[in-house]
Amino acid sequence: MSVIQAKNEAKKIWETHIGEYGKTDPESLAKKLGLKVVYEKLDDEVSGVLVLQESRPVIFVNAEQHSNRQRFTIAHELGHYLL
Repeated sequence: MSVIQAKNEAKKIWETHIGEYGKTDPESLAKKLGLKVVYEKLDDEVSGVLVLQESRPVIFVNAEQHSNRQRFTIAHELGHYLL
């Protein structure tokens, strides 16, 4: 995917799911889109991962990392899912 395509996709996601206020909780957005978010102890070097479980997308998040990092990880994995 080119940079231009990525920017266009990000703009569509923003307009569709975030809107004019520019604030959203990544976990709430993930759940709204049908993804399950699971907090679990993962290896220290792993912040999160997106997997399919029984055909349902699940984001596993390292439960031992700071909440800011967890929020970033959910947003990052959600980006993989949407793109």
